[in-house]
Amino acid sequence: DGATDQLSAVKNLISEQCLSQRNLKAKQSAGKSGGEQPSDIGDGYKDTKRLEKTTTIDDIPNDSLSSLFCPLFNEWKESNEVNLGRKQPIAVDFLARIPYMLVKAFPPDGVRKSFLRNGTIDNLHYLWPDIYKMMETRRGEMTSEERDLIFDSFEELFQEMYKNGHVEESSYDRLGFPPDFEEGEEGVNRDVGIEREHMQRAKPLSHPEQVILRDCIQ
Repeated sequence: DGATDQLSAVKNLISEQCLSQRNLKAKQSAGKSGGEQPSDIGDGYKDTKRLEKTTTIDDIPNDSLSSLFCPLFNEWKESNEVNLGRKQPIAVDFLARIPYMLVKAFPPDGVRKSFLRNGTIDNLHYLWPDIYKMMETRRGEMTSEERDLIFDSFEELFQEMYKNGHVEESSYDRLGFPPDFEEGEEGVNRDVGIEREHMQRAKPLSHPEQVILRDCIQ
């Protein structure tokens, strides 16, 4: 969901054309990650960064991963796929610590708070989305007219999302929703196809219809 340059580590797996045109399948818009991915607005990633500085391999009760990573890196080195040189022990140490740090940084209560904060689940039953909380993730103040438009259009938008896994821009235009904006108040063209789905809004990436469309362009 992040910036394109975050993919540089695996850019050999992505065509230069895709990178230059920003055509990246199954990649969400970075600007909406807080509204669509609850963990982004919690403390988990911040705590992970803190634990990186304080956690050592001795803190892990049972380090079984180091013995798995060492032969793997050696195999990659012999085949000239990956050669970390003197940094290999550092990489092995870090990878072996990741599961322990993530368990510490993302306890169930902390994860639940993130899901409550952006409205993914309600604070009574922990089951249903909370539309009021979801609307609070909108950047900028929401007017009463905009709020009324959401409720008046909700059933129709829900049906389209349930059926197709994506609300088309033509539906927003027909119902009277304003165009999407980025920083600087410049209108962004969201009327794009599956080839540029990171530019689309309102879609779950795992919806069966979207998976079929994505597979068709492979």
